Amino acid sequence: MIYCDIIGLNRYNKRFKTRNELSDYLTISPRIQQRWTKQYVDYGIEGLLTDEP
Repeated sequence: MIYCDIIGLNRYNKRFKTRNELSDYLTISPRIQQRWTKQYVDYGIEGLLTDEP
């Protein structure tokens, strides 16, 4: 649930009980989801939307 709060997906809290369920819905791997979350926490939305690693 914390993951959903971090990236502003509060509306998915009731729909997805685990990060794996959310990643399956988004058709991404859990590792990519984890990378996106770290990038967002570290650099904000600008860092998440840039092409730089």
